[in-house]
Amino acid sequence: MRATVLALGDLGRSPRIQLHAASLAEAGCDVDLVGFAGSPCWLLGPSARVSIRFVGDGRSHRSRILRGLSLSLSLSKVLGSLESPDVVLAQTPPALPALFLAARFGRARGARVVFDWHNLGFSLLALRTGPKNPAVRLYGWGEGRSARAAHAHLCVTQRLGEALRARFGVEARVFQDRPSRAFGPVSEAERLLLRAELLQRIAVPDSDGLTIVISPTSWTRDEDFELLASAGTLLDDRPGPPIVFIISGRGEQKASFESRVAGRPWGRVRFATAWFEGSDYARLLAGADLGLSLHASSSGADFPMKIHDMRGAGLPVLALRFPGLVEGFVEGRDGFGFASAAELAQRVSGRGGERESLESMRGAAAGRSWEESWQRDARPVILGR
Repeated sequence: MRATVLALGDLGRSPRIQLHAASLAEAGCDVDLVGFAGSPCWLLGPSARVSIRFVGDGRSHRSRILRGLSLSLSLSKVLGSLESPDVVLAQTPPALPALFLAARFGRARGARVVFDWHNLGFSLLALRTGPKNPAVRLYGWGEGRSARAAHAHLCVTQRLGEALRARFGVEARVFQDRPSRAFGPVSEAERLLLRAELLQRIAVPDSDGLTIVISPTSWTRDEDFELLASAGTLLDDRPGPPIVFIISGRGEQKASFESRVAGRPWGRVRFATAWFEGSDYARLLAGADLGLSLHASSSGADFPMKIHDMRGAGLPVLALRFPGLVEGFVEGRDGFGFASAAELAQRVSGRGGERESLESMRGAAAGRSWEESWQRDARPVILGR
């Protein structure tokens, strides 16, 4: 059996699609994994059954129209060069041109076409252009038309499934993100070693009572970095032990945040940005004290995979509240939610006895692994059996 697995993003920074490819290979499929070059695909592991096919991302063009045309031509060329698959699995967003071309390619080759939904693409575009921009309506129309060309759908939350039914008239099976086996809690001795390595990476000395808060991010517009900066200011005005926020990842909002905090006088709070490659990311998460999710959600219906990763690494998580959060995050078990800079500052400082509660969550089981959940929820949809 052969599968084409597609994500129009940096494959090394697309953990869910890597894990899909690895699971399909373990199920006996020969997999063509298609997407952009960039970071190493560290979650794949060594597999003779997975072949990576890179697509040009069109970034040499300044015009969005020319970039889109270049990307479409490049993707069409790569898909046309592949052996005929039995199944085509495409991750979205970005929805266009990925879904349209994946559906056309799959149906022309007689393959089963499955779309895996993380969010609604038109809602992300609306963050850039404003919700009333005609491009948002046009994008949503193309997204919906492409959706209806697939044979089956997966999505990350029940709320997102309801949105897909209401917007596009398609039914999707919920397959929540789960941490892979690469993420796991460590012993206290190992944690102290990882803590020291983490601080060394960002050139921050350890000190008595220092709290390390780590926030993995893609620096996208659906994360509230203004709220984080405001929380830092509030914490600086309160007495207490030092706190360092480490924001890891790459993306378009990183430079503006770094410029904002570059001239900031260091008080109780320090901010550091970092990039951790592959397995280092999984290891070093376990060296922090708290995880932080600033994901605000453009649609209100998705769920950030990084929360699962942090819980898999044994971290209690502080998460910005939005409607879809309740489907995969239980307050008091996985961590605590917050809705404002003041509430985040209170959670981090551990006022009201919350620090003891957070510490009790460290190392707690994160539930089923990706591998277990894939067999139960995703495999029947993707393979049709």
